[in-house]
Amino acid sequence: RKVRLLGVVGEGGALARQLARYLRRREIICSGDPASSRCRLDGDDLASLIVTAGGARAAEDAPSDLIEAEDQARAERAGLWQRER
Repeated sequence: RKVRLLGVVGEGGALARQLARYLRRREIICSGDPASSRCRLDGDDLASLIVTAGGARAAEDAPSDLIEAEDQARAERAGLWQRER
């Protein structure tokens, strides 16, 4: 099933395909509306994991922890931030 992670702006293309492969057959627990869900993978917040890895951007209205995760990913040039100069 598809959900929109609360506070995350998803990226398409190769990053989305890699994420789908990584998540396949894993137990993900989601709560909330499918349009803005909070999901956990192995007890960790999935949105935070994805943003920290540079797999997505934090939304403008994202919680501060996701903004900080994006800042960390940018500083480390992780994922989508590899191509930023």
